[in-house]
Amino acid sequence: MRKDKSPRTKVISRYNAMFVAGALLAAIGGVWMGVGNTQYASMLMRSSSPIGTQMQFKRSNAQVKIVNLYTDESNSVLIARLHIEDSDGLKIPAKGTDYRVFVASSGLNGHVGQEIPVLFGRYAANGDFYLVIPKPTQDVYNVYIMNKNFVATEQLSNQIKDGGSQSSNSKTANPSDNNLSDADIQNILRTSMNNFNYRDTDAKSKSVEVQSDLLDVIGFRITMNPAINSDAYKVQTLKGTLLSNDGQFNFEEFYNQAFKGALKEDLDSQYASLNNQKELLTKRVADLTERLKSDSTNTTIKGQLNSIQSDLDSVNAKLVELANTYSSYDSTAFDKSLFKNVNQKATVIGSNEVEQLNRSGK
Repeated sequence: MRKDKSPRTKVISRYNAMFVAGALLAAIGGVWMGVGNTQYASMLMRSSSPIGTQMQFKRSNAQVKIVNLYTDESNSVLIARLHIEDSDGLKIPAKGTDYRVFVASSGLNGHVGQEIPVLFGRYAANGDFYLVIPKPTQDVYNVYIMNKNFVATEQLSNQIKDGGSQSSNSKTANPSDNNLSDADIQNILRTSMNNFNYRDTDAKSKSVEVQSDLLDVIGFRITMNPAINSDAYKVQTLKGTLLSNDGQFNFEEFYNQAFKGALKEDLDSQYASLNNQKELLTKRVADLTERLKSDSTNTTIKGQLNSIQSDLDSVNAKLVELANTYSSYDSTAFDKSLFKNVNQKATVIGSNEVEQLNRSGK
């Protein structure tokens, strides 16, 4: 058979070849994208919720943010520090004992339903939350902090299940009246943990949201050994050892480094920045003053000099204020009352990492 060598046939053949090549490249790209997404999801699952993660106690409408993760030089503890928005501090309890802590990790699956030692509370009653996990492993810990004062009563639970409306009074049920079972609570938390979408690249989705009107709770992940190598996941090492051989946590040293020390470092940084501004403004004032000597009637130079001198006066005032604040904090001694009403137990719930990863791909 004679081969068709017409120009039209050649054009069609060329476009067919291009189509086939494009389809192959798209297929290969799709495979690599799928592999990349799976790798990202796996790394995310093996990392903490990043510093800066915003969370919300939905029933009390209080906003909380992860501001730091700590360990010590002996890796004897893993600590999460959570900042409560200033305007929300009074919406939630001041006592750590008014919260329940739930923890899940693959290494704790043999202890489901049991309690393990932790330390959870609020610094100086109305300050930041802190959670201390003693003797941590390399596991990722899924953590839930539940406000016991806003757990649904049986009446509210039945209303929601029946599709009924929730009254404003039922939202503030007395904690002594609540009888939502532990099994119900843990099932809600476990469902939220397993449904977390590890393939979502949106940074706002890194908190573990609990989709329930029955609980006032936040969820997050922490680990000593994050798979993602980034400052947002980095665990800061505090000096020394915070946990003694008999299991006693050194609150004073924790306060000196994580609270007092961190604040002093921040003040030092602000002071250095203001000092740099002062040097620049002082040179500018000197330059304009010198110019004004040879051109004393120049109103433009006078105006600039007055404006910059005003800025310099403002910077000097801020430097004095910072110095006084630094001196005040530097002389503040540790007081045990800063860390009281501490919750010392967490309930273990089941963790299934394979199930979490599989569900996040749906």
